Formats: sequence, structure tokens, C-alpha cells
Amino acid sequence: MYDIFFISYNESNCEDNWQNLLTLHPAARRIKDIQGIDRSHMECNQLSTTEKFWTIDGDNWLLQKLPIDITVNHDLIFFNSKDPIDGVISSMGGVKLWTKNKIINPNMSKGDFCKNATRDSIVIQKTISEHRYNATPYETWRCAFRHAVKALSGIITKKVLEDNILKFENQKLLDDGRNNAMWSYRGYLDAKEYVEVCNGDFNKINYINDYDWLKSHFKKYEKIK
Repeated sequence: MYDIFFISYNESNCEDNWQNLLTLHPAARRIKDIQGIDRSHMECNQLSTTEKFWTIDGDNWLLQKLPIDITVNHDLIFFNSKDPIDGVISSMGGVKLWTKNKIINPNMSKGDFCKNATRDSIVIQKTISEHRYNATPYETWRCAFRHAVKALSGIITKKVLEDNILKFENQKLLDDGRNNAMWSYRGYLDAKEYVEVCNGDFNKINYINDYDWLKSHFKKYEKIK
């Protein structure tokens, strides 16, 4: 079995997700409180003792044991996850299988680390986790805001943009008072406004990868419900 790393950075539900992972894979290791998606993944790459290694984000609930029958050979393999609000299946926030020492872009300079980290990657249509990003209003807004900014600014593909506009429009109808769906929709609307304000300035757009800035930017929306 390849090394398994659980990457957490102050997610409100990370302890539950971590304990669930341990019931399935007791040998999993935890990478905790490293600020920066790029830095935490580079730490996993350095610590791995196997030719490939798994990463599971702190807001990810593993639904089953990780598969051992992976036959495709790519530098990075994305697995699908289930959205906890609308049930949509996608690779957003899902489990990943990396090849050790195949990370060629080790930082956030292109706006999205995982998309640009390796020379090649593939999405496997196998759903093995639930991306529970909606534990709090802020975490829900943050996830939607970051993802929508990437889509609207061209960091990720036009097809992703088209899929996500429909996704966010649908989510505003699914709020049950507990699932924070309206905060997901709010994040999408705020992303549209922010991308327009940035007017193509990538340095400003890339603030979405600064979690201190995100928390500060969110404060002006806290009273909107």
C-alpha cells in the first residue's frame, strides 16, 4: 500500500474526518497546520517512502478504503468526490494519488497547485469520498469563492466554468437552514464581483490562495444570510 497523508489546516470537521480515515487506514499519517496548499503537498512528497502517495484533504470524508488496483500510470491521479449539498459528483476536493518526485511546479504561481503541479494527470471516474466543505458558513463561502474565481478568471477550464455556474445556481434552491447552501451561492456571486474588480490582474486574483486574506475578505459578507 502506498503512503497515505491527511492534510489539515484548521478545518472545523478535520478531527472527525481524520478519525474516520484511521478506521480504514490506521497507518495513515497527518500533515497538520502547514499554511499553503503547495507547501503541505511538498512536505508529503518529501516524507513519502513509497513510489506513489495518497493525499486526503482535511474536509474530506473517506467513503471506503483506498483502492489498491490502480493500473493507470500518470504523475497525478484525481478521484471523484460527492458534493454534500447537491450530491454532484466531480473531482473538486477529491482524493489524489501522486507519483513521488514528479512535482515540477512546486508553488502557487499559476493559481491552482494541483492542476499545474505535474506534467500529466487524469481523473478516474471513481467516487471514494465526500467533500464536506460546508461545515461552517465561512468554509462554505471560501470553497465556493475560490473555485468560482478560478473558473471565472480562466485558471481552470471553460467546461468547469459552465458546469459550476449551473451548480451554484441550483445550490441557492437547496438551503435547508443547516447545509450552508446559500453561503456557497454567495461565494459564487462574490467571486463574479471580485474577478470583475481584478480586471485581469493575476496578482490580485491569486489572493484566493492566501487564507488570511480570504478570512478578511469574507468579513464584509458575514451579515448576509
